[in-house]
Amino acid sequence: MVDIKYIARKCSVSTATVSRVLNHSKPVRPETEKKVLEAVKKYNYLPNSSARCLSGKKSNLLGFLLDNNINQYQLHLFREINTCSSRTGYDCIIRYCDSSFENKLEALKELEWRGIQVIFTMFLLDPEEEQYVKEHTRLHICNMQTPEIGLDLAANNQRAVYHGVNYLIERGHTKIGAIFYDDNIDGSFLTAREIGFRKALEHKGIGVQEKYICYVKNEVKREKISKLMEKLILPYDYPTAIFCCSDEIAIETMLWLMKHGYGVPEYVSVIGFDGIDVGEMLTPALTTIRQPIRYQAKQIVQNMLKLAGENYNFQTETEEGYRLIVRESTDVVNPK
Repeated sequence: MVDIKYIARKCSVSTATVSRVLNHSKPVRPETEKKVLEAVKKYNYLPNSSARCLSGKKSNLLGFLLDNNINQYQLHLFREINTCSSRTGYDCIIRYCDSSFENKLEALKELEWRGIQVIFTMFLLDPEEEQYVKEHTRLHICNMQTPEIGLDLAANNQRAVYHGVNYLIERGHTKIGAIFYDDNIDGSFLTAREIGFRKALEHKGIGVQEKYICYVKNEVKREKISKLMEKLILPYDYPTAIFCCSDEIAIETMLWLMKHGYGVPEYVSVIGFDGIDVGEMLTPALTTIRQPIRYQAKQIVQNMLKLAGENYNFQTETEEGYRLIVRESTDVVNPK
């Protein structure tokens, strides 16, 4: 039978050392850690609660799976999550992965080998991937849209974008374009942003002009945004305002516009989504929809602990909502 003693024997280490590696409880030399994890993988060892906790204590670990293309908003969110989790006595273990399901599954299994039961992914798995993980692991996987996390993300994103686009309409804009992520998961918060955009225009009786709508994959690169902008901005035919589904896309959009002689906001107003710090440092400063990151982090940690069978409630405070931060990148429509 493959148990903790078997793994220790194969690696020529003590069972206590194997436990330290799996629980991440005390420092272990990198080469020893690598050897133990390779043996765990090779012999398909999944530690049970007694093997994970030789000392009789829980692992006190929360697992997080992040995409290699993590953006600035996600980095800020995770810093807040790490701060919140440390206040509860739990540590965060992070693993990165690429977009392939094979790589995601490998990272999830490594976290499982460490005795982690609840793992938060900074991205959404599609339904087939979720079902496979459920059938082949003992993990409880959650994300920003998991009902138990309590963020109601899709509805909040749709509502926030609706109000942001309404602000542009109130400033006289009717030729409003947008750059969205090319998301194929029904009901996702990214899809909700596009729904909010379209509803805002429709409710004001403004037709959505599809020629002003573009889509980009989740990896934001300058050359990709440049190609989109070349299609979106044509001489004598371009939107007077552009909603971007992230601040990073909005920043690249502004840089392209100004490089090619389209003043922001003199010719084109630009509004982003997320509220990352760098947006305020630009000239002109970026108008954006700021996400309530501190509130989100507390909700994530508090409800991950509930899923792990722990009860921890952060001090009650007024919920910070999504906020439109108006800066210099938006203005009334230019009549020229």
